[in-house]
Amino acid sequence: MTTPDKFGQAIFNDEYHDRPNMSASKIKQFMKSPAHFKASQEVKLESPALRFGSMAHTYCLEHDIFNTQYGLFDGDRRTKQGKADWERIQTEGLEPYKSQELDTLNGMRKAVKDLIPPGHTELSFFAELRDVPCQCRPDRITDDWQVYDLKTIADIEDVDRAFYKFGYHIQAYFYFAVLDAIAPVGIDIPEMVFVFVEKQPPYDTAIRTIDPDVWQATGLAVDKALEDFKQATSSDVWPGIEPDKTPKIAPCPEYIKSKLLPDVDIDAMFS
Repeated sequence: MTTPDKFGQAIFNDEYHDRPNMSASKIKQFMKSPAHFKASQEVKLESPALRFGSMAHTYCLEHDIFNTQYGLFDGDRRTKQGKADWERIQTEGLEPYKSQELDTLNGMRKAVKDLIPPGHTELSFFAELRDVPCQCRPDRITDDWQVYDLKTIADIEDVDRAFYKFGYHIQAYFYFAVLDAIAPVGIDIPEMVFVFVEKQPPYDTAIRTIDPDVWQATGLAVDKALEDFKQATSSDVWPGIEPDKTPKIAPCPEYIKSKLLPDVDIDAMFS
């Protein structure tokens, strides 16, 4: 069997993200609008959710290297000792975290340890899709090319809404397209598996794959986005969500109408 590590590259995360290639996260931004994509590339924003998500991925999937990237800090930076400990962690190039976060990470790791099989973690893959340089970096890919992606979520009851709200169907197709473009003949890329885990007890989990009914439509949308990206790059025109600035009527939701409009007895009007 020709395994993915023969085609993927083991490179640092920063090096991967510094490359200008189109990725799943970038194409989701572009599909929102070219203007949003352009802004996201010019200003890199970090959020607490992204920070914790990255930390959870490392702790759950690359546990052996966690302490080479993160350093425990429960001190008070306003005190002399706390300031010294903080500066030491920063000097060592580590990202500070608190013991409360460690308790959460331990719970999440126990919850998913049997749901994601052994394989290659954070390998980077590169291919051209519609003449656009593209890349993907699966959380875990097995020797039979099965991709697993770990997602954190506040409430597992929201998993199905979150799947499409956050564009995981786009990610699934994009990863498939990149891997399918470079895989040797005879390798069928399986559908991507998403493992969701709650960020608080009981650290409940759920496993999802893309709805096959939207697979083809998602592929067409991704292909169109790649073509539109080439056009935007060539023309250096990056329109927003509504390029046409003609005023439009804002449709009123039914629950608002019910509050604003009086109840009318139609039968009484014609009796």
